[in-house]
Amino acid sequence: MIKGITSWIQLRVIAVLLLLLSSSIFAQKSYYDNYCTQGSQVIQLMEEHHVTPLEVNDDFSSKVFHSLLKTLDSYKLYFSEKDINELKKFEYTIDDELNSGNCKFLKKLIPLYKERLQFGDSLVKDFLSQPIDYTEKSELIFEAKSSSTYAKDDKALKRRWVKWMKYLTLESMAKSHFVKEQDAKLSKKNLLKYELESRTKISGKYTSHFEGFLENNEFYEDLIAEMYFLAITTTFDPHSMYLSPELEEYIIGSLSKEKESLGIEFEENELGDIIIARLVPGGPSWKSNQIHVGDLLLGIQWEGDSWMDLSFVPVEELENLLLVNSNPVTFKIQKPNGKTIEVPLIKELIRADENLIKSFILKSDKSIGYIALPGFYTEFESQNKLGCANDIAKAIIKMQKENIDGLIIDLRNNGGGSLKEAIELSGIFIDFGPLTIASVKNEKPTTIKDINRGSIYNSPLLIMVNGMSASASEMFSATMQDYNRAIIVGSPTFGKSTGQSIIPLNKDAKENKNHYLDLGFIKITNSIFYRLNRVSYQKVGVTPDIPLPYLPSGSSFRESDYPTALSTDSIVKKIYMPKIGTLPYQELLSNSKNRIASDSIFQKIVANNNLLESDNSDTLLVPLSIKEYVVYQNEGNSTKNSILGEIEERTTSNYEINEITYDSDVVKMDEYTKEINQVSINQLKKDIYLEEAFHIILDLIKIENK
Repeated sequence: MIKGITSWIQLRVIAVLLLLLSSSIFAQKSYYDNYCTQGSQVIQLMEEHHVTPLEVNDDFSSKVFHSLLKTLDSYKLYFSEKDINELKKFEYTIDDELNSGNCKFLKKLIPLYKERLQFGDSLVKDFLSQPIDYTEKSELIFEAKSSSTYAKDDKALKRRWVKWMKYLTLESMAKSHFVKEQDAKLSKKNLLKYELESRTKISGKYTSHFEGFLENNEFYEDLIAEMYFLAITTTFDPHSMYLSPELEEYIIGSLSKEKESLGIEFEENELGDIIIARLVPGGPSWKSNQIHVGDLLLGIQWEGDSWMDLSFVPVEELENLLLVNSNPVTFKIQKPNGKTIEVPLIKELIRADENLIKSFILKSDKSIGYIALPGFYTEFESQNKLGCANDIAKAIIKMQKENIDGLIIDLRNNGGGSLKEAIELSGIFIDFGPLTIASVKNEKPTTIKDINRGSIYNSPLLIMVNGMSASASEMFSATMQDYNRAIIVGSPTFGKSTGQSIIPLNKDAKENKNHYLDLGFIKITNSIFYRLNRVSYQKVGVTPDIPLPYLPSGSSFRESDYPTALSTDSIVKKIYMPKIGTLPYQELLSNSKNRIASDSIFQKIVANNNLLESDNSDTLLVPLSIKEYVVYQNEGNSTKNSILGEIEERTTSNYEINEITYDSDVVKMDEYTKEINQVSINQLKKDIYLEEAFHIILDLIKIENK
């Protein structure tokens, strides 16, 4: 719903992980002995290594100031005008403090924010301790540009908290109804069934949140300091970030290879939604080919049990539930476009001989290979010690034995990963030549080449992308597009063409298991990648050759939505391109447009998108009386639910989806893999975008065979 929430999620997940670690970390002496010195080291490293360093001046100071306040109080529920006026004395002095090793701003902010948290804690406990009156007409206003003012005083703050609690409770009741009743239509009666349950969940969530901050003073101070360092780094660009040593250790330690697991990690946003944060390559969630980073987890159901609504269930509680229960479980997942699917999962060991690539044959009068790649994993992440480029090469070789006429690679929702794998994957499809241009800080631009002559696959190729295809996905797609090697189909990609390196704050710290000597790490954007036309796809993404209309979603977020995203630019660099072929773009585009124009579902999507584009409002008004809220939700969801319902009911008859013969023999011996593959096949049969991609590649084959 709210675009700015994505950057908040990045910071909140760090806070959540640190909350989990606080009891053990801070039993020892804190290594944050001097926030002032640490802040100076952060800015020094950023200036030294960032690809486009900023001048640390009053303007920079103001940006850090407002970024930190937005992180600490994103919905303006904690600070009053009086508080902000007190803090504004430091708005233009942070640069001076960083350069001089002073930290008066933090000394003022830390105790003040603690007071405001205590105030919020008391309001939540009081308000949620009794049933809420939903008859009073009121509304909550969300503003796209965060232009709302702070509350004048504590009385005004209390009124905001009342509205916020009403909103969260209504949202929780609606989600509970949807998950448990399997019904998108709301009514006052079926909402109020979950009123007590929702209040209890939200109260518990906020109580845990406040206690985590307030019970350990040393932890609280350190956490605010870390958010301050994050505000500094993300002012340079959204992907530069401060990481504590504990966070790094926790993440590495949590990825145990010795236990059965679902191979999935979660994070949560401030609205209590649980978001898929990471999939372990080769794990059950990865292999399902139905779950992607950024999806919402609405509910879970263990075999033989009823659905469990996850509204405001803390991430750590969910992880504990999944840890202790080994029964088969079904996830109810909501995709970014609003579509809801159910995915059955069983814990398993991630075996070393695992094939991580999900591939099928789409069979009509032609045979089209289909490969879905959720992420560009490398040998360090893969249990078979081989990266995704190698695994895709093996999948293609198996498909070629079945005489495929064309190949579709699905990179939708692929958030990237190893750029090295993207480069090696490009080499599978071209003979030789330059692939991309890398510009690293303090180095001359370098042309990265495919130096190995020859290619594995030379037949028609199509790549599917969308707005969540990012980084390595974009590098591969851009290279294939620059060589006219593949048809790119879908919607514009995310727009991230930067690379990051991790640098320790204290380079001289020695390892010592009994004391924390390291001051943390900085993930710094130190490189930009350019297409072969010498222009980066930063902030603009890769534009598909054949665009398809997509249902927009409240969680749609691209690089250009970050206020500190680096801009696209170009460089001067001589490169020598081999002779490249041509593709019949215009004919393919014309044929696709004709099919889209005669397809009832695509036309409804187009009409829905046109209606949304005509609404230029920067505000969203959510009614808080239950009667008006029900109308608001039912009207808002009716069009999208109607479209999604039609998509769910339609199954393609243009092709059969078969397992690769080599794989099918293996699948027959594994009931779980057989079930997962069947779920994937059933979903692909309802995928209107894959169906159009299939028609496009058939057109390409037909044209090339003339």
